Amino acid sequence: MQRAQACRTTTSNEPDRNNCIISALRGRASTDRELALLGTTQMAAQRQADAVRTARTYIQRFPSGPMAVTFQRYLDTHQ
Repeated sequence: MQRAQACRTTTSNEPDRNNCIISALRGRASTDRELALLGTTQMAAQRQADAVRTARTYIQRFPSGPMAVTFQRYLDTHQ
């Protein structure tokens, strides 16, 4: 998560920042906070297939998590 947070200050534009965050968390995100950041960043970067996969994972692991409703709405409109 530290590496992903560093992306916010070490990259100057949104596409680079999104790619940095995704690279930092891909395959490593396990907490609700990490998965939420990965999923929302994938959404912002318009990586639909990746965002759908992450949203499903988040909902399976954290069905009552703070992003569960947001991710379910995303799944409802992007499947």
